Order: sequence, then structure tokens, then C-alpha cells
Amino acid sequence: MKNSSRLPAGGLVLAFLFAFACVPDLFAQKDEGEADGNLNGWGKLGKNVSGSESFYDFSYFFKDERGRKRSAKAFVQISEKTTLYLDRVVRIPDHKQRAKARMFARAVEQEVRGGPPGGGGGNVGQGRTGTDRQIQNAQLVILGAGVEVNESYEDKKDKHLKWLDATVESSNAGLSVSYKGNTYRVTIDRKAPIIVRTKVEPKFIKKARYIHVLGASSATRPKTKSRSDAAKASFDSERVIILDARSIRAIPLIFK
Repeated sequence: MKNSSRLPAGGLVLAFLFAFACVPDLFAQKDEGEADGNLNGWGKLGKNVSGSESFYDFSYFFKDERGRKRSAKAFVQISEKTTLYLDRVVRIPDHKQRAKARMFARAVEQEVRGGPPGGGGGNVGQGRTGTDRQIQNAQLVILGAGVEVNESYEDKKDKHLKWLDATVESSNAGLSVSYKGNTYRVTIDRKAPIIVRTKVEPKFIKKARYIHVLGASSATRPKTKSRSDAAKASFDSERVIILDARSIRAIPLIFK
């Protein structure tokens, strides 16, 4: 377990999920990710199929037309034409100024007297009123241009949480962002992952363990000697995101 030390939190969750998913009878191999034959799912990337440079085994989860979580196995083709992204979990000091950020959180404004020194509401002097602005209880912070998320996600415990688009202003003494033309201080849930997503070259797929794939059903498939492989669907990937195992708990917020 060479990488076990790198996955203190996500490793246990993943071990359970994929131990459960690897039971053959639980895989609906006749399904193709979605009813329309397209693939929109995340899971464990297997080995490169013998004799094929671009096909891989893929054990994945997806939601069917009724919104139920399902699992399946398939072949997925990841080639030079596939757009490839890498997710990396970082700490707050790693945030770059002016970086675009999407946060699942709630924005709060309140009038205060003699607000916090240099706080998100601006410099409010002693005895003077002002506005304290905070983005509270962020369940996920994800940075990167054009990042897509699950816009329809709702938190059952806090109905006020929603997706907010902001720009990083500072991360030296906690995270502060520009949101709707004003500065807000950000508080992040202690279990919430902070993700940076970047576009990468195809060589990064060699070290990938867990990925999200957006693709289409394909008649092209690798030749194998296993009879069970005949039941697997085959997909040509349009976009692949290499996931950071430490962000697995945030999967429902990112993908439908």
C-alpha cells in the first residue's frame, strides 16, 4: 500500500465503497451509465487493457434515470483527444490571488459597531457602524476556470447553503474573497476539501486511481480473451477528471 499514507481520511471510505462494488452480482453491466447510452460517472480506473494503448478497465458509479445510485463495469478509451483535468486538494495558503473560486456555502451580512480589524466588512472604526460580510460554513471550495458543479445539490441540514462564485483576494490570514463587489471573510467546514482543478497532459492518467468520465457509447472496443468482458459496455471519453481521493466526500456536490 505505497500510497496509504497519503489518504488518511478518504482511504477508509474508498476501501468500503469499492470492496462493496467489486461483488460481481452487484454490477448492472447491461446499463451504460445513463439511459441515453452516454457515460457520466466516477470510479476506480483499472489497468490498461493488454494489447491496447488507450483502453482501460473502469469500475464506476452513476445515477440512473430515477436518480438511484448504480454501479457497473466498462471499458473506457482515454486518448490524445480526451480533455484531461487533475483535482488536487490544497491548504488555504496555497490559494492564488485573483483565482476563480466556487463555494457551496452561505453569504451573510450584518450591521456591526466597530467591526473586525481589517475584516470582510471593511475598516469600521470604534463607535462607528459598518457591515460585516462573511461566507460561512463552506462545504466545498473548488478553484479553476470554468469549473462545473452539481447546481441542483441541496443540503438537507442547511437550506441556506448554495453555490457562490467569487474571486480570491487574500489567503495570508484566512481566506477572503470578492463576492458581488464586496470583500467577504470565508469560514470553511473542517472536513470540507479545498480543490484546485487544472488542465493536464495525457501522461498524468498513468498515475490516476479514481476518475470521473464524461463520454459516449462506442462500437470500438478492445479485444480480450475473457468471456465476462463481452457484457461490458465500451465508451469513448470526452472529458476525464483525475480525482483526489481526499475529496471523495464531496462527490455529490460536484457531480450529479
